[in-house]
Amino acid sequence: MNIAFPVLLLTLVLLPGFLLRYGMLRGTYRRSPITAQTVTADLGSVTFFSALIHLFFGWATFTWGVAPKLDVLLPLLLGQFGKDSVLLTTILQDLGGRPWVYIGYFFGTSAAAYLLGLGLHDSMRRGTLARRLPLINDWHDLLSRDANRQPNPNGGPDLLPDVYITTVVDLKIKDQPVLVRGLVKDWFLTPAGDLDYIVLSRAFRRSLSAESPAGDPDPVTGVDSRYYDIRGDHFILRRSEMITLNVLHLYITDDSSSEPLPTLDASS
Repeated sequence: MNIAFPVLLLTLVLLPGFLLRYGMLRGTYRRSPITAQTVTADLGSVTFFSALIHLFFGWATFTWGVAPKLDVLLPLLLGQFGKDSVLLTTILQDLGGRPWVYIGYFFGTSAAAYLLGLGLHDSMRRGTLARRLPLINDWHDLLSRDANRQPNPNGGPDLLPDVYITTVVDLKIKDQPVLVRGLVKDWFLTPAGDLDYIVLSRAFRRSLSAESPAGDPDPVTGVDSRYYDIRGDHFILRRSEMITLNVLHLYITDDSSSEPLPTLDASS
């Protein structure tokens, strides 16, 4: 008991900080993790945020007259049970008499921390923190349409680009690498935040071994005649198969006379 109870109490005390960290890094979407340090390296920030949350909830519950016996819990956290374990007896009696206070306190701090983490995550993706903190996953900034919205020169809603990629793909068989291009329809990250695979639509390919000057556009599709249509609604392209990657953001405006918006090229 002398060791188990302080460890259990310490876990509950630090839980809000861990939940805040998890919500901030993972968000609510599968492909939206933010890169960060290991849990051990982040232990200092976890402790700091846990302390802030407990200070706020301790003040709020004390103001409302429903505070747990925090003055007793602190010595217990340090392993000091008092003479004849009087402090432990006191907290157990109070827990038995007012269980809803302690349950509500720890559930409240945990829920508030997780929701705060989700809010920070959203702000890092699209809000004021998006360009101020170096925690943004580069793949999200590169492939997300929402992250690359531009003001409409004609007024009205912002313009969302179509993300068009061209990549050299290693088939790892006898054939030479091929050039694949298409519109990004979706993309997914690994749990570590690295790119896993991309889902393309309107995909085309051509062999690099048959390099030649650009051919005439196909009269039906308008595509360079050197490229072959990859038949199907979706083409799954894994990151491990890509040798190089070129990304182009295409903005379409209603007024063709307007000055064209800048596009972004990136290679990796």
